Amino acid sequence: MAGSLALSSCGMSALKAPHLSQSSLPTSGPTLGPRIQVLSWNVHKETETDFVADLEHLIDAGDVDIVLLQEAGIAGDSSPVLRALSDRHWALSANLANLAKQMRFGVLVGSRARPIETRALLSRGVEPILGTAKPALLVRYAIGTDTLTVINIHALNFSPHLDGFRQQISRIAEALGNTTGPALVAGDFNTWSTTKGLIVDSILGRSGLVAVDFGN
Repeated sequence: MAGSLALSSCGMSALKAPHLSQSSLPTSGPTLGPRIQVLSWNVHKETETDFVADLEHLIDAGDVDIVLLQEAGIAGDSSPVLRALSDRHWALSANLANLAKQMRFGVLVGSRARPIETRALLSRGVEPILGTAKPALLVRYAIGTDTLTVINIHALNFSPHLDGFRQQISRIAEALGNTTGPALVAGDFNTWSTTKGLIVDSILGRSGLVAVDFGN
């Protein structure tokens, strides 16, 4: 009950099943590679003018090919976030909805290229008190004669005994499957503890992924 009251006070409803929204897809378009520029940002549901201008600047100045946003909100095709993406294809895996404003929030992937597969994922575990699951989004692109797999994840922040967190990361590894092409898993892992970081490195490492070291 406490979770429902907390969410209602924010005008939010927690989604209990994976929910995918995406732009219409033309039959052809630009392709990716061989060098790919990626932007990843937890935008904390920001939709103010300054935020949109910053996002547009980062995308344009960095000549970004793939945009990965967490806690992004959309409401139809007129959302500020979507305007910042310009004519890029986009897909959103939602975990929260504001039904009054017809808005959905979750992880979003935008790209110059037309995806060949999109799949929304939702954690089985939920955040304590609020009871919200966390989303992930798998998108695949043709890259040369191969396939690039991209997963944008917003991981559970708090999970009793880390069981839900471990299960969510394991599902990401399962979603990767036996892909032999290049793969990128990025987003907000909420690895604020050494133990959580080790869990991610261990599980995704068995899938052949190597953590990117950003230094300072």
